[in-house]
Amino acid sequence: METPLLWIGLLLLAGFGSELIAERIGLPGVSLFIVTGAIIGQTGLLPPDFLDQSQGLVDLALAIIGFLIGGSLQWNRLKRLGKLVFAVLFAEFYGATVLVSLSTFLVSHLVYGMHWTSAAALAIILGSISAATAPAATMAVVHEQRARGPLTTMVLSIVAADDGLALITYAAAIGGAGMILGHEGSLLLTLLEAAREIGVSLVLGLAGSALLKLLLRNINARESMLLPTFTVILLCFGVSVHLEAGGLLSCMVLGMAMANWFRRFESIYGIISDSFESIIFTLFFLLSGMHMRLDVLGGVWILALAYFLARIVGKASGVYMAASLSRAPREIRKYAGMALVPQAGVALGLALQTHSHIDLPEGGTEILLSVVVATTTVNELLGPILTRRALILAGESHSVRQPGMQEQADEDR
Repeated sequence: METPLLWIGLLLLAGFGSELIAERIGLPGVSLFIVTGAIIGQTGLLPPDFLDQSQGLVDLALAIIGFLIGGSLQWNRLKRLGKLVFAVLFAEFYGATVLVSLSTFLVSHLVYGMHWTSAAALAIILGSISAATAPAATMAVVHEQRARGPLTTMVLSIVAADDGLALITYAAAIGGAGMILGHEGSLLLTLLEAAREIGVSLVLGLAGSALLKLLLRNINARESMLLPTFTVILLCFGVSVHLEAGGLLSCMVLGMAMANWFRRFESIYGIISDSFESIIFTLFFLLSGMHMRLDVLGGVWILALAYFLARIVGKASGVYMAASLSRAPREIRKYAGMALVPQAGVALGLALQTHSHIDLPEGGTEILLSVVVATTTVNELLGPILTRRALILAGESHSVRQPGMQEQADEDR
């Protein structure tokens, strides 16, 4: 009798092999995990219902990843960056949103012949989705490189905040698209729903941190902190999903609150990242790769290409403009945009939700999903490579900080 544990074991074996190959050819492990997962998914080696059975693993990984991302955002580090974080966040986010909206509108209307109202509705929703990033992929590369420094703090801060901003912008875009198409009363309701989701996530994260501090109050042994910590992480994520809020955002808030308000947080963070990080990241990105559809590029490749290029240019130019005006360090001006390419779960989740919020005419809903799935595949493969390169060029990767390696990074720059 077959069991899901057999397939999980085989996936971990494939992940181990992928990691060895990645080290040999100099690629981030994340990218090769995704490639391996995509190959396994396309070949049909695993049972067709395996992905449905593994959804609990994906949720577990997202909960822990969210907690680790939040835990890396300590106030004393953010304070040194000051207003720069917010300036860069809004510039890169809305730089991508505006540029993607304009480019996809022109391609939809002029190349595919869609009516201007249909093209405009599709374009503004695509623009709002495009600005979301992939916290999990970014966090995986940061941990793999053991990176630290102003660029690392900036990038982690932005990818953590992007999800909340994406929810608000997407809600406004859905309402705006409804108004363009002649629907009534949709803008206010969608904005209120987005505000509710974010508010519930924030409250649950803060409440979870208060509960976890209480549970850990009389525990001193490092290993004994694991059980209550995992308990609260899973409760926070599970209750958030049950209330139709953002589980990832709730766990980010939980991790950030603990990092700033609990003096022994380094012990918790260290044991989770040391003991579970490798397994969690390996399974998460193998399973993410299995969801990738490599056959969707054909019908919408021009639109997908416009989306892909406009997103990268919008983020990079937004970062450079905001960082230059704020007189940010050279490393942030040059390399922060390169580190914000990864895109995954949030974008796919928003794309999948679109059909329940609005019916885009002329096959717009199917086109939107195909574009997002196709470009997310490319962004998840290319993004970790660019993030890794940015950390190395900025001199914040552990390998570059080693004696004799800084000179090589300076030459590459």
